[in-house]
Amino acid sequence: MLVGGNSSGTPGMVKMVKGTLVCNPGTSSQTVFDTGAVPLSPQGNATNVASAEKFDRDPASISPCNNPLFLIRVVPKNIWIATGAVLTEH
Repeated sequence: MLVGGNSSGTPGMVKMVKGTLVCNPGTSSQTVFDTGAVPLSPQGNATNVASAEKFDRDPASISPCNNPLFLIRVVPKNIWIATGAVLTEH
């Protein structure tokens, strides 16, 4: 969602986003998992962008996934616009 000016509270030109989980970032075992594209609402909100069924591969198959990083990226340009927290169950 854009903040400031006449575009506040809107997605602007962004129509869809996807989630990207990066396991072991910056290492030789770095692995990237993308979700499918999720449309933005007229207010710029996305629903279920990080739900497990949206991933194109099973991130649970990577063990270990140290220092996980979750990104929100614009589709189709893959521009990173936000970072999210990753919830891990023990």
